[in-house]
Amino acid sequence: MKHSHTPGKPPLLFHSANAANPEQLFSRKALAARWQCSVETIKRRTAAGQLHAIRFGPRMVRYALDEIRRVERDAAGGKQ
Repeated sequence: MKHSHTPGKPPLLFHSANAANPEQLFSRKALAARWQCSVETIKRRTAAGQLHAIRFGPRMVRYALDEIRRVERDAAGGKQ
């Protein structure tokens, strides 16, 4: 994973494996629709460290399908 950081701004993270496979990345809005919750809930889970985001810039945030499935498994008690 490459890190790019400008002082005073949030760090940008680039993960080449996910960037090369965009169909496995979800926007906040798409993830909120999948989970039938608000975008604010997605933001809160990310801020709390419960959900890990991939940041391509200060406003472009995506979530990897593997990360989404991990959270879903944890929510189901690891039964999936």
